[in-house]
Amino acid sequence: MAKIANGQVSLPQDFDFGVCWGAFATIQTVVTLVDPNTLKPFFPVCVPAGSTRTQLIQIFLVYAQAHPEEYQKDYFPVALTSLRKAFPCPGG
Repeated sequence: MAKIANGQVSLPQDFDFGVCWGAFATIQTVVTLVDPNTLKPFFPVCVPAGSTRTQLIQIFLVYAQAHPEEYQKDYFPVALTSLRKAFPCPGG
């Protein structure tokens, strides 16, 4: 499991790391998708340009640690919730 210490995320080099890294590669792509007609994000998350995958993982981990009741839920909606709280879209 990833650990946070001194503001840094430590990711072990094992199978679980690969799953986490790959899952957040998807999240990182999905949160940049916009509706071509409205130019609004498909998901109500406005991650700043230049945000790194490691930063997104750190936000998710902090959120998950603060909300242990979410541990049994699928990661995707929990990850989106964590990012939406960290990076809300203007007017949303």
